[in-house]
Amino acid sequence: MTANAYSVQSELESLMAESGNEGRWERMALFSGEGLLMAAAGDSPAVSQERLLEFAFAQIETVRMLEPVTDGTEITLRVPDDRLLVFRFFKAWDETLVLAAVANRRKGYRRAMGRIVARIRKMV
Repeated sequence: MTANAYSVQSELESLMAESGNEGRWERMALFSGEGLLMAAAGDSPAVSQERLLEFAFAQIETVRMLEPVTDGTEITLRVPDDRLLVFRFFKAWDETLVLAAVANRRKGYRRAMGRIVARIRKMV
């Protein structure tokens, strides 16, 4: 991994962790459109990193069937214990990215997730 790629990944993970401190989500991960993990932060007792990745792969395939992907496409799944699995698809760096989160269903997440997407688009 190049120093520049590491600094972008580090910046992404800091951004995700900072947003997680607000209590809106427990775990967040950014995936490429091919399902490659680019950055991750947080910890969820309900949904492991591997499980979030499995769900992301499934949602990527679902969105591909709905082509063309429109910017801001979102798939939300309700899971037990007042949690949501949220998958936001957006364009950045000349590709479709997926921002996935285990969100607290009792707290708003859309505006905060939109801020993260906007900041990701401004990076390198």
